[in-house]
Amino acid sequence: MCKRLAGMLLAAVMLISFKTAYGEEYPVDVSGMKAAVLCSLDGQGIIEYNSAERLEVGGLGRLPLLLAVCDKIDGGGLALTDKVAVSREAARAPGSTAFLEAYENAEVSMLLKAAVVICAGDAIYALSEAAYGSMEACAMAAAEKLNGMGIQAESGEIASGSVRLSADDLVRIGGKLSESECFSLYSGIFYDAIQHEDGRTTELASSNRLIKSCVGTNGVATGSSAGAGYCGVFSAKRGGGVFICAVIGAENSSERAAKAKAMLEYAFAAYDIRTVAKQGERIAAVEVKNGTASVAELTAREGAVCLLPKNAELQSDKDIPDMLEAPVSKDDVLGSVTYSLDGAQIARVELVSPVDIPRAGIVNYAGRILCEWLHA
Repeated sequence: MCKRLAGMLLAAVMLISFKTAYGEEYPVDVSGMKAAVLCSLDGQGIIEYNSAERLEVGGLGRLPLLLAVCDKIDGGGLALTDKVAVSREAARAPGSTAFLEAYENAEVSMLLKAAVVICAGDAIYALSEAAYGSMEACAMAAAEKLNGMGIQAESGEIASGSVRLSADDLVRIGGKLSESECFSLYSGIFYDAIQHEDGRTTELASSNRLIKSCVGTNGVATGSSAGAGYCGVFSAKRGGGVFICAVIGAENSSERAAKAKAMLEYAFAAYDIRTVAKQGERIAAVEVKNGTASVAELTAREGAVCLLPKNAELQSDKDIPDMLEAPVSKDDVLGSVTYSLDGAQIARVELVSPVDIPRAGIVNYAGRILCEWLHA
C-alpha cells in the first residue's frame, strides 16, 4: 500500500555524514555503534547505521523465545491464568532472574510479567516449556517465526541464547512484540514485584530508563555482552505513531538510553503518520451509460496510511474513466489515485463502486420517463 520513500528517505538517513535530508546536522552521533529506527506502521526504516551487522546481544537473545511465547498466548494456546510447574532446567537458566525455584507452581501471568519487565531467563524458559512442551520446540517455533520475518536464525542458537542479531533484526522483533496484546500488558512497567507460592517476593526493576524519561515508551528490553557492549530495543507510541529503536555498542547504560531517546525524539519530530485515504472514502463520481443509476460513486477500496516527513505536501493523480458502461460490479476496479512526493510514488489507492449498478431495462427507462413527466 505504502512504498518506501526510496531516494528521499535514503537521503534523510545518511548518518555516515550525520545529515538529514534538509541539510541540517543530524542530532545524534551514533558513530561506533549499530543503530536502527523503524516505523511499526509498515516496517519502514528511517535510520540505519551499521544496522545489518549481527552480534551476540546478551539478554536480547531471549526475545525470539519471548515472541514465540506471546504468539501462543495471544492465539489462545496458553492462558494467563494457567499454572506452570517450573522445571529444574528453567530454574537454572542463565541471565537475569525472577528467582524461580525448581518445582514451584507459578501462574503464566506472573512468569510473563517477569519475562517482559526484566527479560528474566528463568521465566522465559518456563514459559517456553509451558507453551510448546519443551525449550527445543519453542526454539523451533521462534526460528520459524524469525525466518518468516526475513531474519535467518537457527533453533539451536535461539535455545542456547547465543543467536546473533543485528539492529535491523531487533527493531523488527521489537515491532512484533509491541503489537502483542499479552506483551503490552506489562511492557510499560518500570518497577513491580511478583509473589511466589511460598510467600517470597521478587522485585522487578526494569533497566529500560526510557519508560520514565521518554514520553510514550512502552518497551521493549535491554541487554549487554562483552562483544556487543550495552544494547537495547525500545518502543514508543505517541498518537497514531509507533517507532521502534535499537542500539548496539553503547559504552554504558546511560549512553544507551541517551542515544535511543534522542533517535526516538528525532523520529517523532521529523515524521508524521498521515492517512491519505480512508477505506470507503468517496474520491470521485463518474457518469454511467445504460445503467439503473446514472452516476457511480468511486470510493477507496482500501485505506492508505503513510510515514511522511513533517509538512510534506503530497501530489495526487487520478486515473478515472470519463464514462462507465453498465453493468458495473462493486468488485470491479474502476480507477485509481496515486499519491506521490517529489516525483516518488508513496501510495496507490484502487477505486471501486460501493454498489452494483445493473444494466437498465425497458422497465427502468419507462420509470425514468414517467418521473420526468410527473416533474415536468
